[in-house]
Amino acid sequence: MTWSVPPDVAAHFRGSGSLRRFWVPVPGQFGIGVTTYTVEEALRLAQEMAEQRGWQVEVAQVVEDVDIHQLDQQHVVPNMGAWSDRGVWFPPP
Repeated sequence: MTWSVPPDVAAHFRGSGSLRRFWVPVPGQFGIGVTTYTVEEALRLAQEMAEQRGWQVEVAQVVEDVDIHQLDQQHVVPNMGAWSDRGVWFPPP
């Protein structure tokens, strides 16, 4: 029997990382907030969200380990999901 483990999960169990918060800028929008183990996974999830909404992400300007206190306090913070959980936490679904 062969087991298939997603690369991000395998990396986590190898001890090479823990969950990190990323902020992916989107021109004309606030941006996309994602928590994942790797920047590659964050970009993949952000790109999927952007495509669903017809947006383009600014990959070159990704903020790693974003401080949520530095995000827009009037719109982003009150509307974001659980930033401590793996996945997209802003924008809301």
